[in-house]
Amino acid sequence: MQKPYLLALLPAVLGLIAALNAFLAPMGNTGVDGTLGAGLAVIGTVAATLMIGIIAARPLPRAWSVTLGLLALLAALLTAVAGYFLMQTLLAALMAATFALLLVAFFVTDRRVL
Repeated sequence: MQKPYLLALLPAVLGLIAALNAFLAPMGNTGVDGTLGAGLAVIGTVAATLMIGIIAARPLPRAWSVTLGLLALLAALLTAVAGYFLMQTLLAALMAATFALLLVAFFVTDRRVL
């Protein structure tokens, strides 16, 4: 279990909920409910959440971990931009937080120095 990635998983899961809320609009009209852009935002959040979950759950070879991490970074960044253009501020903020926490997780090690 790679603990630094668990912190990035929380805003990703919340972003998935926000994206599903924007796409399905169970609580009223969001203005983008059922659109292709909102559907792509859902796909982006699912992809980022799954990749972060895979990295956090099991130790992977270094090449796989870096590849999945970079793809998760890209998915989080592009989904944040999509949330901004869809005028879904919460989704954009959560995916930007996911992006930032993934950057932090890349540089924080789980190893003990002493």
